Amino acid sequence: MHATAGPPLTEQDAEAYLARHAFHTGAPRLVGLRVEWLLRDPTDPGRAVPAPRVESALAAHGAPRHGRHEVAPSGAITVISPPYRDLGECVRRTAEDLAAIRAGLASGGLAPLPRAVDPRGATTAAAALRVRLDVGHAGSGPLGFRRRWALAHAVGPVLLAAFANSPTTAGGGWRSIRQAMLLRLDPRRAAPPPGGDPRESWSRYALDAPVAPLAGPGTVPVELTFRQWLRAGHPRRPTLDDLNRHLDTLLPPVRPRGQLELAMIDGQPADGWPVPLAVTAGLFADAQAGDEALTATERLHALHEPYQRGPWARAARHGLRDPHLAAAALDCFHIAYAALARTGAPPAVRGAVADFIERYVARHRCPADDTIATLTGGGTTAPT
Repeated sequence: MHATAGPPLTEQDAEAYLARHAFHTGAPRLVGLRVEWLLRDPTDPGRAVPAPRVESALAAHGAPRHGRHEVAPSGAITVISPPYRDLGECVRRTAEDLAAIRAGLASGGLAPLPRAVDPRGATTAAAALRVRLDVGHAGSGPLGFRRRWALAHAVGPVLLAAFANSPTTAGGGWRSIRQAMLLRLDPRRAAPPPGGDPRESWSRYALDAPVAPLAGPGTVPVELTFRQWLRAGHPRRPTLDDLNRHLDTLLPPVRPRGQLELAMIDGQPADGWPVPLAVTAGLFADAQAGDEALTATERLHALHEPYQRGPWARAARHGLRDPHLAAAALDCFHIAYAALARTGAPPAVRGAVADFIERYVARHRCPADDTIATLTGGGTTAPT
């Protein structure tokens, strides 16, 4: 990592910073999201879209009113909502921002891909939808941060399976090649953190993860963990900027960034993003929903399988074709729907969730199955 300004960190400084900033405890009220889109030129779909062309298209017409956007060097775009106290307001204002972005893109002859994977290069480009929720109270009750941390990891494979939308047909097919790529990374940087107290677990995970090397002077060898770098102090002593940059390279399915960021959901087709947002918010809406969802997903995690072969892997490969995930998903979606009704979610949002249940969950399907059926002439095989 390049040399950065600021005083050097000690190991104790880093642990204290992680405990203080990763989990902002308090009453769980806020919800937000990040929507990632891969882009295409419909007149030349095989060609990558350069970032300057995207920025040019958005400059005149595509500025979001409520949130903000970022354009990656690859040309992919991320629209980031602020946190909202009301799910309906989050959906309404994010829809306005996305409509503005879509109009700006259209003015430049561009459009979002309907899938979370780029057919030009499935191993290098994939899009996610990241739901952000409050961590929860400092205590150990049903709305406390320990319970909500456990809930996020319990329902994560269900959300991954139900909303998988980055399919492949090679090698038996994956419903989420995006998650498959993460499964192939070093588990110290991409697997869920180990159990235990969330703050202690996250601190150990973050500091014991290898540092991603960057070109330039003062590069840290890839085999060095951040904790080892802190202790060794060479090729130079790390700073807080280095720690924050290191945290940005970690890719677990649930990320504590003040709020909880659920990062396992694939980008959705067209305007399908409100459904995963609403289902996730519903599962976290109150103590009843959380307790019921933990019960519904208990069997998925009972075998304590390795990350590369357990429910996260089965969800990525099979989606809801896995019978255990399908059963848990049907329960979780009904739990979320009931919670949305209890908490006064807009009828249109509840209707979209009900439609998704009927079209996909009740039929043991996910959006990726639509693409696979098209590419293979209609058939998919059950998991073995």
